[in-house]
Amino acid sequence: MANPNDARDPITGLFNRQYLEDALPREIDRARRCGHSLGLAALALEIKHGDQPAREPSDVLLWEFGYLLQLHLRAEDIACRVHAHEFVVVMPGIDSAVLARRAVELRGALERHYTGYRVEFQGPLVITAVIAAYPRDGLTAPSLIEHLSAVLGRARVTAGL
Repeated sequence: MANPNDARDPITGLFNRQYLEDALPREIDRARRCGHSLGLAALALEIKHGDQPAREPSDVLLWEFGYLLQLHLRAEDIACRVHAHEFVVVMPGIDSAVLARRAVELRGALERHYTGYRVEFQGPLVITAVIAAYPRDGLTAPSLIEHLSAVLGRARVTAGL
């Protein structure tokens, strides 16, 4: 990317999908060369309205979510906004057990922050979090992203979103 700002999402300040597509193969190669594991966590942020379809959050909420997400990550983690209300975090050197625990902790910290926002959002804020790990869930960037996307889709359906 010629301009460093091209790698950032303008609303959240996090890296964007293109950056993830460029960085993930490099991280997989590094993990393969060094014999390390690599974890990915996907988070979807939505506002639930009873039986109605979930609504996407506002830009202000997305900015705040991106800021809070960064506060809860390690320096080496790569946080990206990959879709309107979906985020992926690449966590180098983290094994599956620690990855699962970190995803639960991350989701819990974010949910605790938003407790009580129900009135402002006119419905509860729902954060769906899922994980994928290299090499367990895929050996290439596309296979890991495909796996993560499928698991996130199933989790959202299970949650009624």
